[in-house]
Amino acid sequence: MNPSPQRNMSTDPISNLPPYTRYITTHDSNGKAIVDTTFDIHTPKSTFPGGSTFHLDYSTTRVPHSFAANTDLISYKSDADNKAKLPPAYRTPGGTVMQHSETPPLGLSPLHRTTTLDYMVVLEGEIELILDSGETRRCKRGDTVIQRGTMHAWRNPSSTEWCRMLFVLTPAEELEVGGETLREEFRGKPDAQ
Repeated sequence: MNPSPQRNMSTDPISNLPPYTRYITTHDSNGKAIVDTTFDIHTPKSTFPGGSTFHLDYSTTRVPHSFAANTDLISYKSDADNKAKLPPAYRTPGGTVMQHSETPPLGLSPLHRTTTLDYMVVLEGEIELILDSGETRRCKRGDTVIQRGTMHAWRNPSSTEWCRMLFVLTPAEELEVGGETLREEFRGKPDAQ
């Protein structure tokens, strides 16, 4: 079963992380680079049970991308609100996603698998990567994880500090392991570590 995000900002826990803003560039009528001011510098956000938030920084609908007539901007603008309501794994059918998440102290995600190739960077705080084999790794600021369709969870080990992670999700071909085709999947919380 998929976790259901909530869009009620009044129930969001208070994060101790610095503000996060996003700028999208484009070209003016003279071909000069400018920041597109039609986009809010604050990203669409979903809050999941347990207090973790996901912020949709940008998404595309195909690879390679097309900048012609700003089609990627138009597509993102029309879909951003709908995409922010979905679990992050469901945002990349043939395209890419850049998002960041914020996990509260002692926050723990469910075990889940995405069928995308995901690049993750810890921006603030620390996070534990928990694999369904029971293997764990503690990731500190600047550490990266390349998530290749494996079953995993994230746990913030701090009792006081939030963790911010940046994710870039890219399309991947269907994966078969041990004769089984792996699919998007959300399980319960991992066993206590």
